[in-house]
Amino acid sequence: MATRKTNRPKPRPDAPYEIYSPLATRSIIETFTRKLFEQPLHPLPPTEAFYGAGVYALYYTGPFPEYTPLVGATEPENHRPIYVGQAAPPGGLRGATDAESTGRDTKLFTRLWEHAQSIEAVTNLEITDFQCRYLVIEHLFIGLAEHILIGEHKPVWNKWGLGGHAPGSGRAGQKQSAWDTVHPGRPHAASRPPNAQDVTFWRVQFARHIAGLPVDSAAGEAAADNVDEAGDDEREAEREAEREAEREAEREADETV
Repeated sequence: MATRKTNRPKPRPDAPYEIYSPLATRSIIETFTRKLFEQPLHPLPPTEAFYGAGVYALYYTGPFPEYTPLVGATEPENHRPIYVGQAAPPGGLRGATDAESTGRDTKLFTRLWEHAQSIEAVTNLEITDFQCRYLVIEHLFIGLAEHILIGEHKPVWNKWGLGGHAPGSGRAGQKQSAWDTVHPGRPHAASRPPNAQDVTFWRVQFARHIAGLPVDSAAGEAAADNVDEAGDDEREAEREAEREAEREAEREADETV
């Protein structure tokens, strides 16, 4: 009697295929988003200092016309931050940090104060129209959490840059950002050449982005440039803070000898 050969079946092209992982992108997004938006709302800047590094979200509640859809969007079921960001601990860029040093630092609190100073410097925003949430987290997850929150919520100020520092010395001739064109008044921006587009153009682009509509191609290119430049400035500021901390530690060591 002949032996019948059994052919091994193959999955159909349309067969369902899904692998659950607690570290899958959607699971991580839901974890970070839920945890941050469970935190209480605070005025910007927070009235009490605190320790730690982590991520944060800024909310707008004022009358600026282009931001009207964001007003009141602060609850967990309807949260639309105008900006999200992160503050890494000293040494975090080099990986030279630990949980203890993260807990002793006030990096997150300081970053919120820097943003408050930027907003207070401009002529058409009021700091009392802003609130914030923040989450102190393990330093290894700070960059990932910020990346996830920006990708999930696409805040308008992340696209065209709030930032918190003057541009580095290598870009002293850089033109004013879209943000500084819409919200003039920051000292370091006033001395720079004007943006290639006027304020009317940028206000329209801000409104379109918030509404989920396509923006002008020139605005899209400027957004990409802004992300690169803002990242460079933040990294340089972080490095300078780290260098200053190292110099301070050396001075203290010399005094104890």
